[in-house]
Amino acid sequence: MLYCVKGPDCPTRSWELTGNPRTTSANFLGTTDCNPIVFKTNNTERMRLLTDRSFLGIGTDDPQAPLHINYQVDSTECGMIATIIPQPRPVKLMLFTTPELENGVSMSYYPKSKKITIQQNENADFAITGPRSGLTIDPDGNIGVGISPSNAKLEVGGLLNAPNANITGNLTANFLNALDATFNTLSTNKLNLLNIIVDTITTNILNAQTATVTGNSYLNGDVFVVYGNGVVSAKKIFAEKVSITMDAMNNWWYDHAFYPDYDLRPLSELEQFIKQNNHLPEIPSAQEVMENGIDLGEMQGKLLLKIEELTLYILQQEKKMLDLQNQINELKK
Repeated sequence: MLYCVKGPDCPTRSWELTGNPRTTSANFLGTTDCNPIVFKTNNTERMRLLTDRSFLGIGTDDPQAPLHINYQVDSTECGMIATIIPQPRPVKLMLFTTPELENGVSMSYYPKSKKITIQQNENADFAITGPRSGLTIDPDGNIGVGISPSNAKLEVGGLLNAPNANITGNLTANFLNALDATFNTLSTNKLNLLNIIVDTITTNILNAQTATVTGNSYLNGDVFVVYGNGVVSAKKIFAEKVSITMDAMNNWWYDHAFYPDYDLRPLSELEQFIKQNNHLPEIPSAQEVMENGIDLGEMQGKLLLKIEELTLYILQQEKKMLDLQNQINELKK
């Protein structure tokens, strides 16, 4: 059917189906009433453009978005294959191809589960990029956020902010090149955490009284706490070996008890002190320990001092015993 269209050079002109020259804003393909534009093939509607909104529907006569694509199944006519592609191949909703291999990225779904899948159809990276960075999935399945290529299943090239992260099962964490990690508050509640492998990690805690907390719901409390100033609180510690440096002990070591000028308290004074205080000198009382606890390094040093003093007392007594034995031997003669 031919339609009359007025043009600037001719009063009346037919709208040709093989192409039309000198189109203007007044010459267009569309409607001037409230009816949508409908495209059909084999007398079946394939595409519809609404009249009141810029909503385009492909495979649906009721588009619900600016672009609404619906997989359409029709009866078999004109040699068309109307059945859905059988499993496990997905039904393609959209396909973006490259000119080199006529292959590219497809968005598809599986009819039974209705899962939406975005798939890279060639051996190349799938990337979503912005003005400065983006996300890349390589053919091996490695995901890089802000970094490409990725050397792990998930690698983030920048700050990772996870307000809530739940990790179940066994967790293996290898921090090989973590130069700087900043946490304001890091909380981990694990009841059955079996293995944690940490090679090297450097953590700078900024403005955090409590840096790391591990809670146990069975005990209804925190069982391991690391504070921002380096203090660690734990219920129990089991270790094959514990090394404490002199700096950590605040120089609480007492070899000077063996120096010639050391003033060893006489045993009579020691006895009087014990009667009055019910504990050894330099050793805190039971009440003090209950209220303030003890410094492990300091207490180790003070216990060493008591052992050294005890050794000196034994040596003194041995000298006195030898003197008495010599006197007895002289009397026997």
